[in-house]
Amino acid sequence: LVYIGKRSYSMYLWHFPLLLLTTDANSTMGVPWWMRLVQLALIVVAAELSFRFVEDPIRKGKLGEWWRARRDRLATGYRVGAAPIITGACFTALLAVACVGVFVVPPSDYAAVYAGAGQGESAAREEGGSAAGGAAADASSSADGASASAEDADRPSDAGQSGESASSSGAGTFDAVFGTPKTNAAGEPVFEPLLIGDSVSAGAVDEFYAVFPQGHIDAVVSRNIWESPYADYLAADQVGDYVVFCLGTNNAVVDWQIDDELLGPVAQDKHVLLVNTRNTREWLESTNAELAAACERHDNVTLVDWYGASQGHDEYFAGDGTHLTPEGAQAYIGLIRDALESSL
Repeated sequence: LVYIGKRSYSMYLWHFPLLLLTTDANSTMGVPWWMRLVQLALIVVAAELSFRFVEDPIRKGKLGEWWRARRDRLATGYRVGAAPIITGACFTALLAVACVGVFVVPPSDYAAVYAGAGQGESAAREEGGSAAGGAAADASSSADGASASAEDADRPSDAGQSGESASSSGAGTFDAVFGTPKTNAAGEPVFEPLLIGDSVSAGAVDEFYAVFPQGHIDAVVSRNIWESPYADYLAADQVGDYVVFCLGTNNAVVDWQIDDELLGPVAQDKHVLLVNTRNTREWLESTNAELAAACERHDNVTLVDWYGASQGHDEYFAGDGTHLTPEGAQAYIGLIRDALESSL
């Protein structure tokens, strides 16, 4: 205990960069037990080197003594001994490890989710679509809704672009439900399905419209479960028979938030899919458990197990274990398509 106590500050300093260097945040299989042992050993070794060759000498004034001695003896041709060189080398090596751990972490490609065309279009639809403002009777909202409908009609309808799951059997019935344009009494589009999500589904906008040309995806960064804009679409009479919620990435949730704030405005005659999450946050397990429990409480709600379907598929994620690569986006929408087709 005394040994650990003396080196506890060193362990505190070096554990974070070392964990960053040795943990694959994109892995869907977690950190194996043997890697945990390797990480622990590296932290102990780094702490020992830091304590013995950096902290303790500096605390005892050795650095100042060495500098004064070096300054006084350089003029006489004194040759620097091995000990100061070793100390300096250890300090430089530890500093390099820290810098690499903090600044040179594995790159993530999901920045395109925030700045790319898919996210920009999704945000534009939320701000400019007929339901986004929550004023269904507003004339300008109606005009925006018609514009959104025209954009939807121009999207490709080849479901094959979203992987093998998009080419499954029963295409005739599926296309009749999700490929036929629908309008409400005001002539505005009725979305089949309506998908409401966060930054994860925002990375699958193109894949969504390839499979659901008459649907609508409203996905924005950092959205929480209690921030669903479903009521706006309901007030605008633009909700079809099928609704998909892809939320839960950004915070822990409890049952009443799902029952009251997310599902409360949704009528019992709607077919609802709840897509669970995969991320690296501490609330992952509890949030997915709450989503599964909500499906047990509501007869019209079905769970889509993205967490299970993505297990072992690191290629689905763009470096952070959460956001999607193009391959992941295809699998994500393909899973939703299969779930909707199974409900027909």
